[in-house]
Amino acid sequence: MPPADEITLIDGHVHAREAFDASLMLSAAIANFDRLGAGSTKVHGVLMLAEASGEDAFARWGAHDRPLGRWRFTETDEPCVLQGERDDGRLLTVVNGRQWTCDDKLEVLTMSSDARLDDGMAFEACIEAGLDAGALVVLPWGFGKWTGARRDRVLQAVERFGDRLVLGDSAARPGGGRDTVLETGRAQGVPILPGTDPLPIASHTRRPGRYALQIDGAIPRNGRWDWLHAQIRSSPPTGRTIGSRDSVLGAIATQVRLRLG
Repeated sequence: MPPADEITLIDGHVHAREAFDASLMLSAAIANFDRLGAGSTKVHGVLMLAEASGEDAFARWGAHDRPLGRWRFTETDEPCVLQGERDDGRLLTVVNGRQWTCDDKLEVLTMSSDARLDDGMAFEACIEAGLDAGALVVLPWGFGKWTGARRDRVLQAVERFGDRLVLGDSAARPGGGRDTVLETGRAQGVPILPGTDPLPIASHTRRPGRYALQIDGAIPRNGRWDWLHAQIRSSPPTGRTIGSRDSVLGAIATQVRLRLG
């Protein structure tokens, strides 16, 4: 199938860590999106932030009245969306979102919402609060987190909430492996949103944009979130996952580095 003339690539799980050089991270995302979109005449990149407690890049970037390295951000007509522009005219769309760590260390993402929930909430209560706030609620895969009793809790949530949810795949999920939750959700028509989920490791500064959802066509200048939301939740899916996940050895090595600091 020939590449589309214009495509939109969505990295659905991004952390702009405090230790990261933001300008470097954003330019790395552009380079990664360009590699994934090779063959298309124009590639539109989208980073969906999933900011944990203590992270607030969206507010910092939106309030920055001077260039952030090579980048400058402007507000849009949607409070959950920023437009980033590099000094050579390249653009990135950035969507606001939060990550909540629930009981059992299960995680819930609330995208396109400024809802302020609490870490430590009961897993299903956090999901309900996010849905009640009008957020796109994503249950993201995490290394070792969708196993045993916790996997059963996520499967129960998929059964209860169905396609009101989105499941988050991750570049950190070892390549070649199968996941029961993702397979169950896919069979039940629950959307799958891939993302990179950069960890607080220096090399992950360059990680955003390497694993994404590809949508044929250009993100509109107005109504960006409405369009993105419709594409992510479409049934049957209009997009496809593109990019690569970590190898088994690479995923283990990353976890060792993370635990050793």
